[in-house]
Amino acid sequence: MSPIHEAKYTAILIISMLFFVSLQCGTIKDYFTADLKKDLEQTELLAVLGFMLPSTGTGTGTGTTGTTSTDTTAPANVAGITATPGNGQAVLTWTDPADGDFDHVEITWSPGGTAIISVAKGSQTYTVTRLTNGTAYTFTIKAVDASGNKSSGAVSGSTTPVIGKLPKKTGQTQCWDTAGTLDAACTAGTSAGQDGKLQIGTSPSYTGPTLVGASDYITKDNVTGLIWKSCTEGFSGATCGTSAGLAICPTTSAADQLCTWDEAFLACNALNSANAGSGYAGRKNWRLPTIDDLQTIIDRSKASGAAIDLTYFPASLANVYWSSSIYIANTTDAWRVHFASGEVLYYGKTFNYYVRCVSTGP
Repeated sequence: MSPIHEAKYTAILIISMLFFVSLQCGTIKDYFTADLKKDLEQTELLAVLGFMLPSTGTGTGTGTTGTTSTDTTAPANVAGITATPGNGQAVLTWTDPADGDFDHVEITWSPGGTAIISVAKGSQTYTVTRLTNGTAYTFTIKAVDASGNKSSGAVSGSTTPVIGKLPKKTGQTQCWDTAGTLDAACTAGTSAGQDGKLQIGTSPSYTGPTLVGASDYITKDNVTGLIWKSCTEGFSGATCGTSAGLAICPTTSAADQLCTWDEAFLACNALNSANAGSGYAGRKNWRLPTIDDLQTIIDRSKASGAAIDLTYFPASLANVYWSSSIYIANTTDAWRVHFASGEVLYYGKTFNYYVRCVSTGP
């Protein structure tokens, strides 16, 4: 090596040692400007110092060594998860977490859900298909942030897909065995398949009694869309506390509210010409309900009294109500519901029973 090169590299070595000591003492900043790098390259010093210089890359750093911080905090879980069953499917809804770095959700289900469904933030709904009707499923939704951190997961209630339109829930939330012993939590093996355990169907929902005009009260079934006269025929007022005879049903007595099957049709049809022809509550399609219509308002959670929700159908009687449906095996009979027990049977059309009229929505 020539004396000139030997002196040059000796000087570089000395300067390198000084830089190293300065770095250890914290007297040099943890970055270099582009101009300083250029000068160092020209003096061949950067090549020697490169192994000891701190990173000059972008990103969040801590201390004097430029260490990049890592996000390890998981986002909050989604809220309000619901699962509504359908034919071979379930519609999931939820509310996204408020975390600023929240990115998407991952959906899994049990049993049989090996796939992971990714849904972008803001969607807040997803329909899981290809499910087996009659099988109860639970769904887990995990929130995922931009760094890949995942929440613990929110789990839905048990949901069972079914064919066709879902019926209303019966209102039963407990179970009993063959001997009539209560299983309040429905955990016993004998409770499998009972209404109280499965909770299949749509929860009943009503609006009313709603005053229309001067004195007409109606109740809307928000599940079926049917509009019911809030009171039994022959009763009126917000609480159905005013009673009057049904002159249109004179078979037993004009002073009571009982009608034969033929008279029940007349009683409901008369509502269409009420209020000087504008119809009861402004509606002109009142009719005697079918047996299927009438069964939709049975409340099978009641142990006594009328098996119907008295909040929306005040002063209803624990008694028999006519339907318009004929018993085909004997056409002199027609189907009716006994609202003391929710029993559905057919009786002769000449019997005298109560009447509740219905109108097709909206």
